[in-house]
Amino acid sequence: MEILDSVLESLKEQKNVLIYGPPGTGKTYLLSQIISNLCGTKDVTPVITPGEDEVFGLAEGGDWKAQIPSNIEVEWVTFHQYYSYDDFILGKRPIPKDGGMFLEPYLGILTDGALRVSVGESEAYLLIIDEINRANTSQVFGEFITFMEPGYRATIDGKENSNALPVRFPGVIYEDDRSEHLLSLRNGNRYQIPYNWKFPENVFVVATMNSVDRAALPLDSALTRRFYRIELRCDLKVLAENLGLTEEPSRDTASLDSIGYKECAYFLLERLNTIICAEIGSDFELGHFLLKDLFSASSDEDGWNLLIDAWDHKLFPQIMDRFTGRNEVLKDIFKVSEGSVTELVFNEIHYSSAEGVESGSYIKASRLKDVETDGAINVIKQISL
Repeated sequence: MEILDSVLESLKEQKNVLIYGPPGTGKTYLLSQIISNLCGTKDVTPVITPGEDEVFGLAEGGDWKAQIPSNIEVEWVTFHQYYSYDDFILGKRPIPKDGGMFLEPYLGILTDGALRVSVGESEAYLLIIDEINRANTSQVFGEFITFMEPGYRATIDGKENSNALPVRFPGVIYEDDRSEHLLSLRNGNRYQIPYNWKFPENVFVVATMNSVDRAALPLDSALTRRFYRIELRCDLKVLAENLGLTEEPSRDTASLDSIGYKECAYFLLERLNTIICAEIGSDFELGHFLLKDLFSASSDEDGWNLLIDAWDHKLFPQIMDRFTGRNEVLKDIFKVSEGSVTELVFNEIHYSSAEGVESGSYIKASRLKDVETDGAINVIKQISL
């Protein structure tokens, strides 16, 4: 897989990769492939629960693997609006001591993994950050944005780096060139680090970002330039291959009577994304993995039922989210017109003006599953062509 190879090569060289794109383009699937590749098992799709970790052995072969250690520890975290520097870098918590209270420093998930690499408990550490733009990244990373840069770490290709910068934790007491004890929440151990401790080379970060989410915070430019960025877009070729089509279908030879559920799914996603890109931009496309249930259809009847279900529960809700209040666009997408077969499901409802409210219209929609099967198939065919 070309994208997978690009991610792995970039991890070796740049340490940090950002995978972004709209929902359904395979970001999570790509993460599982990265882990499976490091695990050396093609048929394994590991699931990592946030807060837990796994250790995977690295498979042999391939130039990109030459500089990645033989065992890599993997942890997964999902950012959110309350995620903080305390969770990621360093925090303090009160504990009873000598009849009073003492603020004990503890390591965040990034520094915890980095310190384990530094003291030799792990050979390498991969941190996967899901939804990186859901948190205030400038606040979460703090001064450690600097150490995302490979050129400022302790070593480069295993050799001492003369440009490495020392890491000093804010608010931590140092005596005799050693820090006070820092608690690892992962294993309960307490570590002391040298005054001139340097961030280790073999710490890798893979982050994902949903390009559609307008509620999320924009990423800090100082952080994003330290990531190798890979955009995942809707890939109709991948869709065609997974549907079992020997070649990408052509509209020139397609008709309502001739297309099956596979061709219909292809044309449907193609048309929807053409309109979406023209109206609001490619960041808002619908991904091909939204139709992944069709990949395992056991028959034509099963395929049509799965496509109808995908429309009702995945495609239609996202279209309405993107074009709420834009009736002319919705009428175009749903091909709403008098006498159209789509009237079985979609209707334009007009309302008169009232005090403080101007006259207008809205699109009333029913679920395709509420229509008899042949009618639902005809509707979705009509929308796709």
